[in-house]
Amino acid sequence: MNKKIFWFFLLLVCLLGLFLRLRNIGNVPLPGQSQDEYSNAWVGMSILQSGVPVGMSGLTGNRNELRVYVNTDRIFQGSAGGDATTIDYPWFDHPPVVGLITGGFAYVKGARVFEDVRAAVIRKPAVFFSILTIMLIGLLGAELFSPMVGLIGALFYAISPLTTVMNRMVQAENYFTPLALFGLYGLFKFSQSKAKAWWYLGTITLMLGVLMKLSSVAFVIAALFLLKKTNKQNWPWITTGVFVLAAVSWWIVWGMALDSGAFWAVLLGNSQRAYGIGYQAVSDLLTTVKVTGTKTITDGWVLLSFLGFVTLMVSKEKNKQWIIIPVICYLAIYLFLGSQSYGWYRLPFFPLTFIALGYLTVTIFKQAELGGVLLSLIPLGISASRVIPTTGTWLAAWRIIPLLMMAVGYFVANKNLSRFFLGLVLTAAIVVSVIYNLKIDISFWYQLS
Repeated sequence: MNKKIFWFFLLLVCLLGLFLRLRNIGNVPLPGQSQDEYSNAWVGMSILQSGVPVGMSGLTGNRNELRVYVNTDRIFQGSAGGDATTIDYPWFDHPPVVGLITGGFAYVKGARVFEDVRAAVIRKPAVFFSILTIMLIGLLGAELFSPMVGLIGALFYAISPLTTVMNRMVQAENYFTPLALFGLYGLFKFSQSKAKAWWYLGTITLMLGVLMKLSSVAFVIAALFLLKKTNKQNWPWITTGVFVLAAVSWWIVWGMALDSGAFWAVLLGNSQRAYGIGYQAVSDLLTTVKVTGTKTITDGWVLLSFLGFVTLMVSKEKNKQWIIIPVICYLAIYLFLGSQSYGWYRLPFFPLTFIALGYLTVTIFKQAELGGVLLSLIPLGISASRVIPTTGTWLAAWRIIPLLMMAVGYFVANKNLSRFFLGLVLTAAIVVSVIYNLKIDISFWYQLS
């Protein structure tokens, strides 16, 4: 595929993703359903104004707590249920870079006290980073496999209702995920060309990632494995590890300088949290599509992306390790920390599994197997159940048309016909997913369980 054509379509996909994510940005998810969003901004604002991080924690080890009513976005009339907020200082739950980005943006937009912070404002940087994620899915997929794999993976990620909604949230996963992707992209380019500029770019983005949240270390570990495996020399992976340790050390030194006792106490409290560890967490990862702790969105694209990942694992693709190893490393961190209670902890899986879904889709088209149509019915059926009336003509058509396609495809057994059916179903799935996204407004959100 011509590079200009590739970039043209990738930019169109990014614009579609941007449109879907900006729509209802201040209402869905409902402000206050994750008060971490406000806390991240408050941490950044307080550092900029006083040098001391102040935010909501809930971890043991915090020395200074204060119960206050900060009625931003009128959350106490809504999702907060009238309960006061507990703020902690100094706040050491995570490294402060996400807070500095979000709080700095709120400050530039006029916020001076915590109550000035609005969800519709502080979510915009998260959306910007999510568009970078979409673009990097396209670039990484194109480099590892083919331009079509990258474009399809980026498109499916852009229109997935689950990722669309979660990409609006002020959570660290939305920020370090594109950095992890670019880190992998840069180090892959380095492994191919040996150009040190790519190594510097990849390493620097990995360093920034761990300063947003320590769970980003999963991608650092993956990068070290991949560098060691793809380079005869040891300096790339050793130096990358040293640089990332230096970045983490900066956070430790900063925290100890503010309050060494509180810093280590909070770090210990963070290590003792458990939200579900073991095989149940894996089952929930594949079958439960959480957004916040109380709301879920049904999304067939996510399930299909994990099927794509399994397909990639058993394939003979030479570059598959650049997807498989990062997913396994993040899964290890995910299980170790016990993360399945919060939907945003799953976000770092999806860009990689959606690249695998792009690979699966291209493979099905090449092989022209009719069974691929059955797989594409998963996202179509789940999205259609949300947007198409379940009575009357539509219901009859939904029952008859897929069966008719299967019967015709089986008896005719023509590869071009199979490709036509697959293209038809995927086009329908994409259109219905976009419609599904457009339906997710504040009224629809209240109806979700």
